[in-house]
Amino acid sequence: MSQAKPKAVFVVTSEGKDLYSAMTRVAIASLRHSNPSLHITIAADRQTDSVLRAAADPLIAEADEWLVFETPDGSGEFRNRYVKTQLRNLLDGPFLFLDSDIFARRDLSEILALDCDIAAAPNHSREIFSEQVWDQDRATLDAMGWTTGDQVYLNGGVLFFNDTVAARHHCFQKADC
Repeated sequence: MSQAKPKAVFVVTSEGKDLYSAMTRVAIASLRHSNPSLHITIAADRQTDSVLRAAADPLIAEADEWLVFETPDGSGEFRNRYVKTQLRNLLDGPFLFLDSDIFARRDLSEILALDCDIAAAPNHSREIFSEQVWDQDRATLDAMGWTTGDQVYLNGGVLFFNDTVAARHHCFQKADC
């Protein structure tokens, strides 16, 4: 697969009346300060692209690359998760997916140089494991018949994807990743 320079990727979906654009701009500013040579990509759906362009939102100019992807109709949350689950198969090269609420405080080159297929950080937002899964997420997992282990819960807002056959295989060709 590709040996392209790693990049940070944000997925932004918006109805035009939310804080996601501003949050992403703060996250990008922290990356530019701590990782000035990092290539920053924003992946958006067509509706978000239209809304933010109509508003002349400054977020569009903050990224090195602004990509627009087609999604099925749905809420902003649905469209956001759809694009997130498709990223490995939509983008070439290794990338670090970051949620818009991150704040980078140091150099990320160690993460970006990992020799693995996919890497994730454990979620340490709660000390008690059972409290690490939010009630809304627990309801979604239960409705889907999915279970979680009781040793570690991964932070889905910081994920490294290398451009390998195994990483692409893990993130199936449809929205199954």
